[in-house]
Amino acid sequence: NNFNGPIPFEITLVDTLERLVLHDNNLEGVLPLSLGDLTNLVVLSLQNNNLEGAIPESITAMTLLEV
Repeated sequence: NNFNGPIPFEITLVDTLERLVLHDNNLEGVLPLSLGDLTNLVVLSLQNNNLEGAIPESITAMTLLEV
């Protein structure tokens, strides 16, 4: 992929999402605060982007997320 820009907060409205794989793109900005609303998420892959800022505390609600 060659996605660029911020991660749109609308992606967190897909509450059945299990895999969010966005690594190796040109994403920038901060993670959406509502990322933790994706409670069915098992895989979150964001490495090798230009993201900045803190990881939202809401991610602690993602109990299915594999580390």
